[in-house]
Amino acid sequence: MVEKTDAVRQAAFAYTGAESLPIDTLEELLPLSARLPGRSRSVALQRIRFVLDPIRSTLAQELVSSLRRSGRWPLEPEKTVTEGAGPTDRNRALGLCMSLGRVEKVAKTMGEMRASQESTKTKGNHDSDDAISWACQALASLLVARFRYHFCRPESDLCRMDKPEWAFRYLMDLVKDHMAELQRWLNDFFGSEARSDAEGGGELLTGLVIALAQEAKLFVRVRLPPLAADAEARASLLQTLQHLVRLHGDMLAAGGPQAAKVLFADFDSNRLLDPQGKESGSDPGHSSGPAKSPGGRGLLGVRLVKGLSQLATRSEDDGSGVQLAADHTSPASRAASGFLDVWISVDAEFIADKLTRGLSEGGSAWRTKQLKHLPFVEQHAAAPESATAGSSPEVLEMSNLLVDLFERAAERVACLATEKARATYCAFVMAPALRQVLEAVKTRWNDLSDPLKEAQQSSLLVETLQEICFFFDDFPLAVHIATAADEATELRLLIVDRLASSFEEQAKSSWRSLRAESSVFSYLFAKPLADLARWLRPANFRAVGRLAAGKLGSYLLSQFLRQAPFANEVEAEVFAANCRDDLAGVLAMSLDLSDLSQLQPLWDGCQLMTLSSDTAMDTLKVLQRVMRLSPSLARGTDDSDEAPPSTEVLDRRRAEALARAGVENLSVADTLTLLRKRRDVATSGLSEQESSFSVLQDMLPAGAAQATLQLGAGTLQFGAGALQQLSEKAAARVPLPSASSGAQAALQAGSEKMIGLAGGAGRLVAGRLRSTLAAAAGGASTATK
Repeated sequence: MVEKTDAVRQAAFAYTGAESLPIDTLEELLPLSARLPGRSRSVALQRIRFVLDPIRSTLAQELVSSLRRSGRWPLEPEKTVTEGAGPTDRNRALGLCMSLGRVEKVAKTMGEMRASQESTKTKGNHDSDDAISWACQALASLLVARFRYHFCRPESDLCRMDKPEWAFRYLMDLVKDHMAELQRWLNDFFGSEARSDAEGGGELLTGLVIALAQEAKLFVRVRLPPLAADAEARASLLQTLQHLVRLHGDMLAAGGPQAAKVLFADFDSNRLLDPQGKESGSDPGHSSGPAKSPGGRGLLGVRLVKGLSQLATRSEDDGSGVQLAADHTSPASRAASGFLDVWISVDAEFIADKLTRGLSEGGSAWRTKQLKHLPFVEQHAAAPESATAGSSPEVLEMSNLLVDLFERAAERVACLATEKARATYCAFVMAPALRQVLEAVKTRWNDLSDPLKEAQQSSLLVETLQEICFFFDDFPLAVHIATAADEATELRLLIVDRLASSFEEQAKSSWRSLRAESSVFSYLFAKPLADLARWLRPANFRAVGRLAAGKLGSYLLSQFLRQAPFANEVEAEVFAANCRDDLAGVLAMSLDLSDLSQLQPLWDGCQLMTLSSDTAMDTLKVLQRVMRLSPSLARGTDDSDEAPPSTEVLDRRRAEALARAGVENLSVADTLTLLRKRRDVATSGLSEQESSFSVLQDMLPAGAAQATLQLGAGTLQFGAGALQQLSEKAAARVPLPSASSGAQAALQAGSEKMIGLAGGAGRLVAGRLRSTLAAAAGGASTATK
């Protein structure tokens, strides 16, 4: 082990060419060290590590020299190839790439062994250099030097803060040209493209793109802080980010997701704009003389020079000292302290400004456009006959504006590789923008004086919110703004509900007219319904119609049940004509009958108002008897002489009575209540008899009312007999005190039993019995005299 290590060390320090390096021996050292005891293994790994760095440096230097001698790296079309250069240098360069790959593999394996031995793993942030192979870093070094010469020297005419697209375009030209050149070298070296990929040629191509993506990241890292610090450079900052997004797409196509991830690593980690602890250093690739401000751009140029002077230092220690900006939780507390913060701030400001100008009075967001994607069948499914030919639902341009801004923002979010960064962007850019639009819709709705009279404006708001909700159904980033998206849905449903409630408000304001004037609902609802059917898509119009029908039916029926009886038959007929015939006619012009099912109980009540007097009386008597003989009331009265009818009989009689009256959706209790609204029923006395028993029934438990009435009937019968005997004795001149006292005692005992059994109702009956007794006693006394 020691001899082999010494041999490798001597060959590395006495370097005479790549062929003299014992890389095979170096690869044998790791298996040998793995069999050593713990302490000896550590010493062996340290000895191996001691020789790795010089081997890597010498191989990389020889690779760069071979690339330069080839005359094709970097490519310079106007320059002739150096004499003597050719396939030999290219093949030697590729061979050196393979040797560097073998040495790098040894280094990685040694690192894993050391981590396993120490039982610890390296923690912290790692730079994306770890993803770039040593060979690719050497291949990219010449290209990076050429790029920095043109775009990172302050005295260069191409080093302009307002033209970031020049640098990005040049970088992508380097990527495309040298990927194609390297592919030709690999094909010649391995004999075919398939074998080239099998031997690791594809990794060289991808690694080259990743290395140049790393350089683009450092380029942005230097320029972004001075741009973010200068308020006057906002336009240049926005332009830089815009072209960076385009570069991301190009890098993704050329080098795959890894290259794109490297490019936006600072944004994914929200790297601080000005990390502390960084010392200024000089870049070997830059001019050694005094730097001058690029283009004479004052403070911005000075900041750029300072950033360029730190480029080499930041490139070298990029991985170990990365500091991240704070993870703010609210828009108010988010300061532009990190790369992602700057991007969020710029995009949020841009979108908010666009929306503010569009949502201003007379802005483009309030313009209207027809719904072109509405299916023909749906467009004509519920169109009323009164709708204008060629008319169709419209939406506000607000929905197009928001969708366009969000789709552009989604393209920018796609550049971020981590879900946390994407969620942060959406929470601080998209969610506030959506809430800004929703607030404008709320304000416009609240400014409407009457949603029904301004049906077109009401419909525009509903349809616009519907379009926004449709967009979020398929928007992949909606999961990150779920709360704001739910607010949009809730607002749409709330406006639809308020629009339906406007019909109920109109009915409330015209309640007194329903029994005095005809065709009230045609006057109130015909035009609003026609306008809504014209400006709403069928699904939304049907939703509004169903809600309005439900609200109208509930309100009108509740008022109908609570109102006093009609003064005459004319009032009842006018009310029924308004609430049934007129209301059904005006709604049926725009809605299906199936949408009006909630109005059926009200129409059954109106049917009761149109019955003949005999039919109404018969229905009232039958339903009252059914209610009295219901088993639930007769429970506990087994001493009754007549058994109550069975449930089937009662159900059959109730159904027959309701069918004769034309009632289908009203309960028996509501039917009885509405029948008593008729003038003829209210004055017949039948309703009062039933109401007395109903009061007693409500005050007693089940079965007690029937028992109380039976006991009261027995008591009255006994008292009547006593009074008859009293009259006979009075006629025969028999002394009265004993007879009258007996009758009084009997009636008093019966009344006390009723009071104890029936409570308040018994006291009422008992009081009437005492009055009867007093009157009888007074009559008997007069007869005696």
